[in-house]
Amino acid sequence: MDPVETERRPSVKIHLALLASLALYGLLLAQNRARMSANLSVPVPRMNIFLPMLIFGVVQFAVFSMIARRRLRSPIGPPASRARIYFLLRATSAEAIALLGLLIGFQGAPMLQAAALFALALAAMLSCFPTREAWQNALREAQTPKP
Repeated sequence: MDPVETERRPSVKIHLALLASLALYGLLLAQNRARMSANLSVPVPRMNIFLPMLIFGVVQFAVFSMIARRRLRSPIGPPASRARIYFLLRATSAEAIALLGLLIGFQGAPMLQAAALFALALAAMLSCFPTREAWQNALREAQTPKP
């Protein structure tokens, strides 16, 4: 097997696990909502926190993407490790957006708002998936570090 593929494979597995967690969060929220509506005690949020959570999620993903890019370009550590960290930082920050959706869903926000955050998390997660091409590009960038 190609050594580059061997280095990429753990990152792919982590991404797939994080993608699966998005589905689990959605199932957890749906189950929680079904239980709450059966009890007729669906909490009504005191204030709409969707927009602040949306902004927070987008900003934190952008900030972590910048941090990941700087780490990728740094001369510290082997290029493959820096590439792995690059993809991992971006993927976990994308998953955090789904956790925000889960949070507002548990707070009683409309399911459409929680679903919007889940969809944004999915889009962010897919945008930073370590495809062969993306991995090659990251390795190439890591091999020419900038101070």
